[in-house]
Amino acid sequence: YLDSIIGAKPLIGGLEPKIGDKFIKIISIDGFPMESSPNILNNLNLMDFEYRFSNRFIYLDQSEALSLLDKERRKWNQQTTSLWEQLFNIQTNKIDKHATEMVEQINSATADQKSNIVSFGYYSANIIILDEDQERLHQKVNIVIQNIESLGFGARVETFNALEAWLGTLPSHSIENLRKQMISTLNLAHFIPTSNIWTGDRYCPSDKFPIKSPPLLHTVSDGHVPFRLNLHVGDVGHTLIFGPTGAGKSTLIALLVAQFHRYRNAKIFAFDKGNSLFALTKATGGKHYEILSDSQELSFAPLANLKTTSDRVWAEDWIEMICELQGQKVMPEQKRKIREALHTHIETNSKTLTEFIAQIQDADISEALSFYSSKGSIDMLDGDIDNITFATLSTFELHELMQLGDKVVIPILLYLFHKIEQSLDGSPSAIFIDEAWVVLGHPVFRDKIKEWLKVLRKYNCAVILSTQSLSDATNSGILDVLQESCPTKIFLPNSKAFQKGTDNTILGPYDFYRAFGLNDQEIEIIYSAIPKREYYYSSPNGTRKFNLVFDEFTLAFCGASSIEEVTHIKKLILEDEQSWISKWIQYRTN
Repeated sequence: YLDSIIGAKPLIGGLEPKIGDKFIKIISIDGFPMESSPNILNNLNLMDFEYRFSNRFIYLDQSEALSLLDKERRKWNQQTTSLWEQLFNIQTNKIDKHATEMVEQINSATADQKSNIVSFGYYSANIIILDEDQERLHQKVNIVIQNIESLGFGARVETFNALEAWLGTLPSHSIENLRKQMISTLNLAHFIPTSNIWTGDRYCPSDKFPIKSPPLLHTVSDGHVPFRLNLHVGDVGHTLIFGPTGAGKSTLIALLVAQFHRYRNAKIFAFDKGNSLFALTKATGGKHYEILSDSQELSFAPLANLKTTSDRVWAEDWIEMICELQGQKVMPEQKRKIREALHTHIETNSKTLTEFIAQIQDADISEALSFYSSKGSIDMLDGDIDNITFATLSTFELHELMQLGDKVVIPILLYLFHKIEQSLDGSPSAIFIDEAWVVLGHPVFRDKIKEWLKVLRKYNCAVILSTQSLSDATNSGILDVLQESCPTKIFLPNSKAFQKGTDNTILGPYDFYRAFGLNDQEIEIIYSAIPKREYYYSSPNGTRKFNLVFDEFTLAFCGASSIEEVTHIKKLILEDEQSWISKWIQYRTN
């Protein structure tokens, strides 16, 4: 029967009641502030332990409520002047202002009751805490009392009345612990917990992910309340991350990259600058490529395996683009020759750029393309096969590449972008671009990012852009696209968040935050947040300041970004590729 389940724990009464193995403490609220406001007891939501907040309100009918209010009014009215002055009806200017104010409040409450604006009743509120450890229980009790009293309420730990007070918090127990503290229904609405901290979506909200996929990341918010971080709003996962140098951006990105592995068949592509993802990529069995680094011999074959019409169209556009980068404007007749040469290139099963140059019947085009051939300065794009392959995590380190000009950077990155697009098959995918000013600062890349933000959602791919400055996004020329297509934004702490510009032409951080729709309260959160620890999440679903709470193990792979750390990891990998992880953890913890 039901009673055998409900009553399965022994209950011991006394000054310190106990149910099962847990001691019970009841804190009663027995005093109220002069004024109340909505959600006045919200501080209780910020406590980092479990408790039960019981509110009981016993309604009074109108006549009984009016009678009690009249009794209370007479009591305070008698205190406005002294007993002597009242007995002999002596007129005096010595009026007790507090008593007079109380009479006015009661008169106002009486009017509200008569007009049925509010009702009155007896209110009792208790916080119940259970714990097996008495010392820990007393610590929690002290925290509760401090929180309640700081808001102007009175708080008292139940002793002789402890069992009665506990019974009074249970459903259907309306007799036990009856306290005749009369308040209005308006006060009741202010006291009861009508809101809570938003803890994020329980599952990834995208319907393109496997059913009930977990959130990307579990973090904590104010009061150690859990916060489930999802980048997706519906099926759109595009995200902007903004933060100054040293605020923890690289570590956050590394953790997001690591956590994306939790989704089945995930594909992660990361464009890094500074090797902040090197340790994580190697530890997870990913592929790490340092573009144009002396430590790796990479070969790309953009003109090999042009099997489909879209491949051929892309190749034509790519060839025309690199010609224009060399200062050679491609005329209509030259476009025709490029198309014919590509047709011959495919028919003869040619692979390399050098072979294409031999087939193009135009000296100017040949001269422009020779820069990228085996005879030119950059021969990486003249391979017959690609010696790069993709893994669950594929990271491209761009530090060396970005030291060169657009003539080198643009062709290589556009080809990598193309290969990534070809690999997308609807599996959960993400493209992380660190230091996004690199792509936002050039028209060719801006157009590509704009295209990605609009079309990659269909392929279940999220684009995550991070940059040190909001001005990069604001001045990109595609601010409207970024705001519309990137519903999720994460802001890092910034001690200069309230710094305004000098005029309309020189804007400050505050102006850029406002351009992204943040109000002063949100900017204050960013201003006061702790660098490398706290972050501010904003999306149409809600906003929340969260803390990643890193442990040493996580930091060993997500926080290893210095030159010294990366150099040491590379040394360990060269010594023993099988056991470097354990040696690195040992090195970090010692």
